[in-house]
Amino acid sequence: MDQKDYAILSALEKDARVSLKQLATTLHMKVNSIYYRLNKLQNNRILQDFTISINPLAMGMSIQAVLSIHLHPLQIDSLNTTFLEHFAQSLAEEYEEFSFVSISNTQAIIVVGTFYDKAHLDYVLSRVRKSPYVKEIKTTPLSRIVKGTKVFNLLLNYLATEKSESSDLIEEEVVDATSISNPC
Repeated sequence: MDQKDYAILSALEKDARVSLKQLATTLHMKVNSIYYRLNKLQNNRILQDFTISINPLAMGMSIQAVLSIHLHPLQIDSLNTTFLEHFAQSLAEEYEEFSFVSISNTQAIIVVGTFYDKAHLDYVLSRVRKSPYVKEIKTTPLSRIVKGTKVFNLLLNYLATEKSESSDLIEEEVVDATSISNPC
């Protein structure tokens, strides 16, 4: 990946519905170059999905929590990681309330979930606890989620630095980081 790929991702993160023509104009590139790079980003699984972002608070989902789910260790240590991965995948598929599921380096499954109310959270926790594999669940309620700067907007300084250090850029290749506004 180079600075043009980062600029494309940053622009798409800001507005995923932008046309290729508008993207090319904004980034001072040709439409064919944008198209080629998008295909390359998809083929390399850097760009995975074209999706929407829903505001859970606007839907009445007022409780957010981080769950740390610890499983009973298996008798054979080498199976723990594989089982943990499969269990995490099944949680991700079964519970639409979970927006993020990951495995920590402490052999726990970390989940970020959004719930309508305390009764909804308690219901989901009781369902997860029914699994004979679950040893304990630690719940950390989040009092307020402040969405931070998106990943590729953090790279704007990098892009600006790269641009200033590279004096031999062809006009088509120039990426103007200041033309990509920060939505945060």
